[in-house]
Amino acid sequence: MAYRVSYRGYRSFSLGPVGFLIIANLILFIVTFIRPQLIDWLGLSRLTFTSYPWTILTNLFVHSGIWHIIANMLTLYFFGSYLVRLTGKRNFLIVYFLGGLLGNLLFLLMSKPLYFDIAASEFVYPTAVGASGAVFAVAGALTVLRPKLTVFIIPIPVPIPLWI
Repeated sequence: MAYRVSYRGYRSFSLGPVGFLIIANLILFIVTFIRPQLIDWLGLSRLTFTSYPWTILTNLFVHSGIWHIIANMLTLYFFGSYLVRLTGKRNFLIVYFLGGLLGNLLFLLMSKPLYFDIAASEFVYPTAVGASGAVFAVAGALTVLRPKLTVFIIPIPVPIPLWI
């Protein structure tokens, strides 16, 4: 009688789409922290969108402060990791980027001027930065797929259904 010995070998390290997105966000956060003027070139504004059309995507990787990026990346890590396991990498990325793009289009349609700059003789519009639209799309997809999933939302110390 022969016995077959099997073991799980070393798994190769893979960031996956969630890890890649988190690292890309962290790198751009550090870059814009060092050079804040880059936010004008990477953030999305109704005033500059026609001159800088790439901002419809780049603003998803720029954040306005440490708590902004921490909240977005923690949410992306937990919800995104779960959604990748449910739907696969390709579908996760479609939900993420489509949600971010739709959120940005809505921002462009809905944004109103903050004030009128008399010296420049033009209206000043807000600049949108952050992955919140994309992260909320991930949470929305997860809510549709697993409506009874319970989560902990900081600082609430009790589990609540994700749909709430």
